[in-house]
Amino acid sequence: MRKRYRGKRGVVLVPESWEDLWVLDKILSPGSVMEITDTRAVKGESGEERKKVRLRLRVKRTELRENSLRVLGVIEEGEPEEYIKKGAHHSVEVRPGREVFLPEGIPEGLRDLVREEKTEPVVVAVMDLFGADVYLVKGRRIDPLARVDSGYRGKRGEWDEKKYFGDLHALLERYGYEKVVGGPGKLAEAFASRYGYPYFRTSMAGYSGLKEVIRGYKDKIVREKEIAKQEEAFSRFMEHLGKGDGMAVYGEGVFDYLKYGMVDTLLIHEDYYRENRERLSEVLKNLRGVKVHIFSRGYEAGDSMAHFKIAAILRYST
Repeated sequence: MRKRYRGKRGVVLVPESWEDLWVLDKILSPGSVMEITDTRAVKGESGEERKKVRLRLRVKRTELRENSLRVLGVIEEGEPEEYIKKGAHHSVEVRPGREVFLPEGIPEGLRDLVREEKTEPVVVAVMDLFGADVYLVKGRRIDPLARVDSGYRGKRGEWDEKKYFGDLHALLERYGYEKVVGGPGKLAEAFASRYGYPYFRTSMAGYSGLKEVIRGYKDKIVREKEIAKQEEAFSRFMEHLGKGDGMAVYGEGVFDYLKYGMVDTLLIHEDYYRENRERLSEVLKNLRGVKVHIFSRGYEAGDSMAHFKIAAILRYST
């Protein structure tokens, strides 16, 4: 998630992955405010056309989808004014790379979730039947390194897949960074499998394919880091629970401990969050100095946390 500040409280967020959209979904609770550039349908001389507008929306609800976050809200203001109808409903699709401005900032209880993850440099090979383009990716900087020609000249021409794979592997091994491979079809997957490289399927090769690989790779890294932090927090919770030292609590009683400022780490399962979103959104907005972890299914700590729903590690024993 890219982040920069604007004004005394305002924050500009640019999600870069599905994980970032998931975090944004938690921030944009009903009643919160966001600003975004979008288009509105306007009646013109030649019929209805879409005009670019800057909108300030009061959020009513959100829908997290596979590749986007749909935000539905009410227009409070915008420009150009002739294209804006205050009080009208409007929906917008937020996808990775799209800028969102939060004039009220990020609720303190959710600030730990908004992290600008720094990834180590990585060498990316995007390959197909005709060749492979190799890049060095350092943060947002992309440097082309080389192109390996496969030698393929059509179905009737002679082609040496083994040589193609060997040449590309030799090139990649010159670099001391982590390597990942992407590309459409089974060829790239077979190459990655043969040499043990992480593989990301793309819809095309070349630079467009590179963007897909980077997005998938960052998603994977961010997810792995977040899961590691959640597993550590859940392990601490279970350790205290097993000791019976009064430092671990779960269930509805957690809200009482939050009220009296006794919680150090708050653990919430995503299913419980969705069922109690409005209540929890208000609680999270007012938290101070509490570490928050929101778990999902699909990994050990997340699946185990589903049993407890909401839990906490306290600052001191009760």
